[in-house]
Amino acid sequence: MPVEIIEKTIIPKSSDQNASDREPSDQQFTDSENQSLKDRVSDEFVGLSGADFEYRYLKNGKSPRSGHRIPVDAGGSSYGKRGSAGMAQSRGFVVRPSNFIRLYKPLIFVMLISFLAIFLSKRAGFLDTGEHLDSVMIRMESLSGENIDEEIPLRYLGYYIVKTEQEGDQAAREYDASNPKAYWNLYMNQDGINSGYVSDLARDAVLNYCIRDIIYSDLAKKNGFKLNDELLTETEYEAATFYADLSERAKNKTGLSEEDVKSIMKNEALAHAYMLELADESVNAGLASNSLGAVKDIYDINGSYYITLLSDYKITINTDEWNKVRIGFITIN
Repeated sequence: MPVEIIEKTIIPKSSDQNASDREPSDQQFTDSENQSLKDRVSDEFVGLSGADFEYRYLKNGKSPRSGHRIPVDAGGSSYGKRGSAGMAQSRGFVVRPSNFIRLYKPLIFVMLISFLAIFLSKRAGFLDTGEHLDSVMIRMESLSGENIDEEIPLRYLGYYIVKTEQEGDQAAREYDASNPKAYWNLYMNQDGINSGYVSDLARDAVLNYCIRDIIYSDLAKKNGFKLNDELLTETEYEAATFYADLSERAKNKTGLSEEDVKSIMKNEALAHAYMLELADESVNAGLASNSLGAVKDIYDINGSYYITLLSDYKITINTDEWNKVRIGFITIN
């Protein structure tokens, strides 16, 4: 499986390989609307917002104090080659083009339909996630040998895809309730780093969220940190509710079972609780004024401590398949 090795950064540069196949948005908006939209995209798809932490871990006024990853199996695919036929001659009898077409018209029709289907499928260039659930999308190798090596299949990422699409769909309907697809097809020109189609930025965010949660949950387990009974019970209830609310389309496209969701959400909750615990320690040590600020500046994506943690991993992304995952069009639209 061809992969691209990403070092010092966990996100491959967004590819515009499918730009010509996107449905263009005919929406125009003012500079102020453009900035508002940029801020909304940044808040939803880059890092974890303070509001999320406050809701999950601070609503009870208590400081929080595990799960299993899905077994993976790398998959692959192959494509056949097609030939061409011209005028043929056998036993002195010339098969004229008119006779050939008349005799083999049904076969030619089937071949043309098949060729058209293959052509349109390749032109679209987007991955049918339901057929690649066990394909490994992320490989994480510990350079020091002190941390766990990970192989993350598309099925595991399915939880983060659903979550990102649900959050993005709210913004999409505020942007254009009659045509929410237009939002995901917008091109954002934001500081040259986070520029790209909203769909691509959201795909990068899925990777960010997943890798961050895996790193912190593994670190928490290594250091003996566990969820308290109250938070564990709450997470199990939220996981059951999350799965019950999934559409049949979402279940088919992600392959998630209820047990998968519970396992992933327990790891997610463990990671977030441990990040907050570290943030509390930073506040107590006088390194930050408040826990939520410490999470954002030190422990979340792009935070100084998190970047240090990343340096112990060689992270490989299966860009051949992952870059064809079109967020905003998998479980919605």
